[in-house]
Amino acid sequence: MNIRQSVLGEVAVRSGLRFSGVDLGSLVRRLILFDKVIIKSFRLREMPVLIRAFGKDGFGELIELGLLRFSCEFTTLILDVSRDGIRHVPLEHFSFGRAEAADREKDLRKELVALQGISGLKNRERASLEDTIWGSLIRPPKTFGDDLLAQLDGDIRANTPALRRAVLDRLKAKLGVCELPADVRIEVEETSHRVFHIKNDLAASYRFSSQEVHGVLHQAVAAVANLDQRLSEMQAYSAITGFLDTEAPLLFGKFSGLIAPLNPAAAEKQLSESSNSQSFPISNLARR
Repeated sequence: MNIRQSVLGEVAVRSGLRFSGVDLGSLVRRLILFDKVIIKSFRLREMPVLIRAFGKDGFGELIELGLLRFSCEFTTLILDVSRDGIRHVPLEHFSFGRAEAADREKDLRKELVALQGISGLKNRERASLEDTIWGSLIRPPKTFGDDLLAQLDGDIRANTPALRRAVLDRLKAKLGVCELPADVRIEVEETSHRVFHIKNDLAASYRFSSQEVHGVLHQAVAAVANLDQRLSEMQAYSAITGFLDTEAPLLFGKFSGLIAPLNPAAAEKQLSESSNSQSFPISNLARR
């Protein structure tokens, strides 16, 4: 499937964990523009709204035709691993983990009880809709959580340009400025297995406390983790997802980190410096 034929994203209108409705206009536009719409569902709470909006027959037809699918997962990255509420690594150090729902199916089945609130829906029809909804759920590969965690580890370990970009963005927001000097120091040391110290000069340059520095770094790491999760979901579901214009620098930083090791310019520069210090006979090429 061409990734541009399928789109993934939320349509729930919510504030944190408080659900208040569905952006039906956005959903209809996606249905017009794409061959398949995958709704990243908020605990299936959109279902009663969608059934009322499209009617039970229309809702079922969208699913039957393959135009509408749902994803509802509970994979969460933990950015500050702690035990009993106490961090086990120093400030400015990070060790990542992930969490899953203990019983995903049970949690989601309970949410479908809300279908009972749809007026005029008979028990048989409601049971049929529950089966339809359950059959429309698509899931990522079983290795999704482990792969995502490894991706975040790898990005921080390699000091991806996206991390620096995220730190600069958080600094600008904290200071209320539009531009920052380019010489902000961000280095990463893996002090022990999967424990990363993000070295920086933020305290000296901006007179931040240790807690303030850690807060900026935590927000930056969260931005990288969020980007990793969205890109991983695009790959898992073979679908494109939306990005804000303000996220473009972070996205470019991610791509820069991926492309940089493949850039032949670094090898050419190294060879040029080497050839300047010693002769390189043409006959050497003939022997290759």
